[in-house]
Amino acid sequence: DEKGRIECRPDVYTYSSAITSWARSGENDAGARAEALLLRMEERSANGERRLKPNVVTFNSVIDCYAKSGQGLAGAIKAEQILERMECMYSAGDDSVKPNANSYNSVILAWARSDTRCAHWKSLKVLNKMWKLYKDGNEDVKPDLHAYNTVITAVSKSDRADKAQRALRLLRKMDKLYVHPNEITYTCVLNSCAYSISVHDGDLRQKEYIRRKALDTAMFTLEELMESPNLQPNHVFYGTFLRCCANLIDDEHRRITVVEPVFLQCVKDGQVGQIVLNQLRLAAPDELYQKLLGNVIQKSSGTSTKRDRVSIEDLPSEWRCNVRNEKWKDRRRVVRKKSKNFKRKHFNRSK
Repeated sequence: DEKGRIECRPDVYTYSSAITSWARSGENDAGARAEALLLRMEERSANGERRLKPNVVTFNSVIDCYAKSGQGLAGAIKAEQILERMECMYSAGDDSVKPNANSYNSVILAWARSDTRCAHWKSLKVLNKMWKLYKDGNEDVKPDLHAYNTVITAVSKSDRADKAQRALRLLRKMDKLYVHPNEITYTCVLNSCAYSISVHDGDLRQKEYIRRKALDTAMFTLEELMESPNLQPNHVFYGTFLRCCANLIDDEHRRITVVEPVFLQCVKDGQVGQIVLNQLRLAAPDELYQKLLGNVIQKSSGTSTKRDRVSIEDLPSEWRCNVRNEKWKDRRRVVRKKSKNFKRKHFNRSK
């Protein structure tokens, strides 16, 4: 009967869930569809349905949609415009849409994924704004680890010749501001190093200088993470460092002295994932590759001449037992063993 019926009408949580679903969909028009839902909520709320008044979660979900929409520059501009709307509404007295760290982080992500030449400094501009607001007393927008990792990623994708040093400076700034980096942070710095040389088409002396500085930064980043009491290199970090070796070290003897101890430490850590194996093929000269994987190659293909015949399943299980996000039937966790021989003496920088 009428008294037994329960009224089911959409509210702000229903709409916010729908918008979040669009953010996770990966569709190119997800941002536009999410914003259409937001506008519908605002219209109905203005007409008296106060339960549909959008809040900070709703706005953040729309920004996130644009950040992940794959629309590049257009998506980043739309994300920033919605953030500016939130700021204006909050300044006018609407506390329910006060931007928080997630609001700004999503805009940083939108710029980092925009694939534009201005992406790195636009991301950094938003990060600096967060610090200014925080210093002015807004504790809800204090930059966090996610914000810094995203900005460093944007720097690594830029066409700046000094992007390796810029990424490292951001890492150093995190330490001073008590934002503790993680393995992803260090990997992002290495990624900046690995692709520094590819963005410069100038004279050979300038190119050599960029290569040397990027290699110095990569070595320093490796040493710092290896010596950290709280962090451990993972397979992505090791793979990215090997990519640095492949791109930045031309001398074969020098490459051997750098790649060998790093790969052996990776083996001890049980972190030889697919990315490590792929990058080792590029970084290790033939002599070293045979030394490190010769037995595995012979067992898997009956010959020691084909690098590409080695698959991750051919490796001893203890080499890959700590690789996360890769499923192995015999996978087990082991305690990381730090090599006593893994010292700075392996790495005479800039030689």
